[in-house]
Amino acid sequence: MGCTNLKRNSLLTLAFVLILGCAGAGTYSEPPNFVKDVNRFALWCIEKGLWDEARVHLERAVLRDSSSAAFYNNLGIIYEHMGRLEDAESAYRRAVELDPKGKLYRWNYEKFRLLKRGVAKPSEERGDSIWVQPEEPGLGEER
Repeated sequence: MGCTNLKRNSLLTLAFVLILGCAGAGTYSEPPNFVKDVNRFALWCIEKGLWDEARVHLERAVLRDSSSAAFYNNLGIIYEHMGRLEDAESAYRRAVELDPKGKLYRWNYEKFRLLKRGVAKPSEERGDSIWVQPEEPGLGEER
């Protein structure tokens, strides 16, 4: 009799563990990519005309991760749009410092400097700078 209870309890325990494991497996998802998610939300804000919301969102993100060149580049674009030219220049410069090989970051920074000096004229198109989608870390994306 004692052996039957032991077998039954062992089977119940095994079933319980399997149920928990299967329930957890169905709800597991990849951890979010902070840089990509922040930039995606900021871009959504910009598309809706919520430039100040995008700015606040990116400034908070920089406090959490100050090593993202994409954050600084995109803040530069926002500051430039808002007429905060000194902040824009600082943000673009910081993006280039963080990722000196990033062609788009360098292009935005140099274009901004030319516009500021009056050497070039702003484009009539929406958004004078290029919004940089964040790259996945370690993928070695070509630039």
